[in-house]
Amino acid sequence: MPSVDLVVFHEPIPSDIRAIQRRGRTGRDSVGRIVVLVTEATRDEAFAHAEASRERKMRGVVRGMARRGRARGDRASVEGPENRAGGNGQHE
Repeated sequence: MPSVDLVVFHEPIPSDIRAIQRRGRTGRDSVGRIVVLVTEATRDEAFAHAEASRERKMRGVVRGMARRGRARGDRASVEGPENRAGGNGQHE
């Protein structure tokens, strides 16, 4: 399967690595979307909140690395759509 533009998860993914792997093909060729179904009043809510928190932290780290790289003049730190965290639209 070369790419998909929509992935629907029937529950939150508690593992960071598994979440990244399962999102893998979404939005490779064009903007993609991830939908995670969460059942109220279950551990799904806790997993979803934890995943969102980890994602925010990761994006902050990536932005910080890009800023430090630009300050040093690194070419790889130039933020084009392919280098921005979430730039391929795969996170909702």
